[in-house]
Amino acid sequence: MPKSLVITPHIASQIRAGVGDDNLDVSNFAVFEAVFLSTKPLNKRGSIFQGARVSRATLGEMAAHLNTPGNAIHLHTLHQQGDELPVGRAFFAQVEDLPDGNSQLRGLFYVPRDKTDLVASLEQSVIDEVSVGLRTKQMLCSTCGFDFGGPDASFQNFWEQTCPEGHTIGVDGTHLQMEGLDQWLELSLVSRGASP
Repeated sequence: MPKSLVITPHIASQIRAGVGDDNLDVSNFAVFEAVFLSTKPLNKRGSIFQGARVSRATLGEMAAHLNTPGNAIHLHTLHQQGDELPVGRAFFAQVEDLPDGNSQLRGLFYVPRDKTDLVASLEQSVIDEVSVGLRTKQMLCSTCGFDFGGPDASFQNFWEQTCPEGHTIGVDGTHLQMEGLDQWLELSLVSRGASP
């Protein structure tokens, strides 16, 4: 059973709006659905982002950005932005609330069908995860609200993963709380995403 979606007139109009081309021929696209990001803790072992959480409001900003005409996001492999040309585009997203109290950003992306190896890998679940390249406006200490990316933060705070109040990321439940969309750089096909 194929994993790609049937391109309905509604999906076709979303693609055309996303790329800003009302006459785009979408007949050669394979469209897939994925969870782009969630509010669940990130799995980025050894980094300041281990256990980080993205707010639901930020997911909402991401959806609003992507759904603005002409704002389709480039799709890459393994975050190779700058090292490879895009292999497709993400063109639609919406926030869904989950029964466990978390939320997720679910969306659609396309890959041209002439990228046969890539489409086959997606259809056969060889590639079945995505990851976002994202900058948030704030990276807050969950315990005291110190902004690790703000003007009062030093490289040492970031490197040692400790705020001036002595709260260390990964200790006693302290984590980054990522707030506000600054820049959505790209979406990547990956073997393992940081967001469950």
